[in-house]
Amino acid sequence: MSDVTTTPPGLDKAAFEALVKKVLHAVGAAMSARTPDQYLLTVFTGGTAGFKQALAGLEYLMLNGRRLRVLMSETSGQMYGDVVENKILSWPNACPMKTGDWFAQVQKCTGVVVPMLSVASLSRVCSLAPDTLATNIILQALFMGKPVVTAIDGAAPGASDRAVLGLDRGTPALSAALAKRLVQLSDFGARLAWSHDLGVVTLGALNKADMPGPEIISPPQPVADPAAVAPVSGGAIPVQRVVDASHVRVAKNTGGAIHAVPGAIITPLAFELAKEWGIEIR
Repeated sequence: MSDVTTTPPGLDKAAFEALVKKVLHAVGAAMSARTPDQYLLTVFTGGTAGFKQALAGLEYLMLNGRRLRVLMSETSGQMYGDVVENKILSWPNACPMKTGDWFAQVQKCTGVVVPMLSVASLSRVCSLAPDTLATNIILQALFMGKPVVTAIDGAAPGASDRAVLGLDRGTPALSAALAKRLVQLSDFGARLAWSHDLGVVTLGALNKADMPGPEIISPPQPVADPAAVAPVSGGAIPVQRVVDASHVRVAKNTGGAIHAVPGAIITPLAFELAKEWGIEIR
């Protein structure tokens, strides 16, 4: 509710924010009441990158009538369980997942959404030998052909959040190994997204919208340090390792193409917008 900046006369800011929250919750409850037996399993694996954006994506899903059953791994519960309970589980169309019949819930769910994928969980799923309930749910959903959408901010080489933490200084071989696992996860059928696109990509997956396939990520090659994104001659946009929706929007406004290094990561939304607007990604 921090984005509420204009308070009507006669109401203080706290009262106004509470009123807006009450209205939003009522809207979410009314929309989800149309499909009471449909739900998304929401699996927190312990990642932290893109946390605020991921929570906003989950709220977006609930405002679009989606019910959430939330599973917190032990690690994620310790780190931010209170925040998830306050921000997500306080909604009328969200509840904690009961773990006793988890397999039956995977069978009945409309899909699985992973708000923040950790490197450890990525590796467990790709090994086909997951040793946690969270990663087992993800893998079993993939085996069943269920839509699985995961935000990769914390697991993608070149991601800004990893750079902030200094996790982008490893050898090219280490980055390539991480990217290969993301390729493998995409090959398994998961839809990959950045956290700020999580809600849109998830709705697209549930509605079986045309989305990019396994080619969206390939192992990165050794490259120079990423340059700042800025238009160059002819309006072209130089991009080093990651192409996201913001780059495509800039290219649309400048009328240029996007230049990406070999092995660059192209987010699903960027791919979709580039295709829609006819933007060339070289």
